[in-house]
Amino acid sequence: MRENGRPAAQDDAVNLAEEPRDLVKRATWRHPVRVQGSVRRILALAALLVLSGAPTTASSAPLIKADETRPRPRLQIAISPVLGPYSRGEQDCRPRGPVFYCEDGGSFLGAGATFELRLKTFGPLYFHARGLLVGNTHKRPYAVYRGLGGAGFGLGLYARLAFVRAEYLTIDTFGPASYRPPFGQLDEATDAYGHHAGMISGGVRLPFRQRWNAELWGGFVLGPRGVRTTPREVSTGDRMMVSFLLGAGISFDVIRGAPRKPSAER
Repeated sequence: MRENGRPAAQDDAVNLAEEPRDLVKRATWRHPVRVQGSVRRILALAALLVLSGAPTTASSAPLIKADETRPRPRLQIAISPVLGPYSRGEQDCRPRGPVFYCEDGGSFLGAGATFELRLKTFGPLYFHARGLLVGNTHKRPYAVYRGLGGAGFGLGLYARLAFVRAEYLTIDTFGPASYRPPFGQLDEATDAYGHHAGMISGGVRLPFRQRWNAELWGGFVLGPRGVRTTPREVSTGDRMMVSFLLGAGISFDVIRGAPRKPSAER
């Protein structure tokens, strides 16, 4: 069969000769585009793997290691308002018609402030010294003394979030030791406080920023000894006072310690 004046076999030969050239032409303008797109995708994927898998010195390492954020300070100061100590005083009740009427006298409830200086000795063990100044919230003439001041020293164990300590306190009162007893006359009774006491205390702390801590603590106070002179038989004369001291304040790291090494490097 002939087409365009040429035999069909000749046309087939021409087509067979032209098809490879056509394939080459199509490959010359289509294949490079595919290759370039593949190369770009491969390079983008490689860059993503490098950025995600390789550590960077600027962003992967934290500015401050977790174990080094709050090294134990060598010297620390603390100040806090306090409530205590407390002395109950004496109380008496008498009938007045169908009801009983009660009076008390010689009581003491301190409110003031305390200042501490803490010095690191070994590990979590600290030596501390304290200054204490409180006023009597109970008013005269039924209250005894206007206030008291004192100083103390002791040892304590301080962790990051809690602490416990034991200390010796020496105190001195100011104001008159006399008071009005229940149903008595003015300055008819006295209560003399001693000068020695001990305290065991503990508390919790919340670090903030780099050098500050918020602290909440309480202590059991044994002493001082009190000698009460009163005409009332209901009172207790010579006794060892048992009381408390509560505080809420802040502490500041004056001299910071050396950063602790991470546990993996110890």
